[in-house]
Amino acid sequence: MTFFYLEYEDLMVVLFIAPIAFFIGSFFNRDLFGIPLKIVLQWGIPAVTVLLLLTFKYGKPRAYLRDWWKYQTRPHVYCGAERDSELSRPYLSEGESNGDPV
Repeated sequence: MTFFYLEYEDLMVVLFIAPIAFFIGSFFNRDLFGIPLKIVLQWGIPAVTVLLLLTFKYGKPRAYLRDWWKYQTRPHVYCGAERDSELSRPYLSEGESNGDPV
């Protein structure tokens, strides 16, 4: 399901960032080129987030952000000495050669 070319997960990202931007923007009482910085932060950050999602997710498969987040938060094993938990049978048979010349 898409809404303004954004998937449901993308809208969740924007809705997660918007209250944070509103909270941070409430602390600023300055101007940026004549525009109150509060307004720039409160409305600009979610708008830029939507534009970045539309730009960088173009051509990516559905649920790309969810899969990327799962990959980044899952622990990675970088040691080759540790036994593989997904390997259910031996990689090489007893009588099979490992490719060395005889």
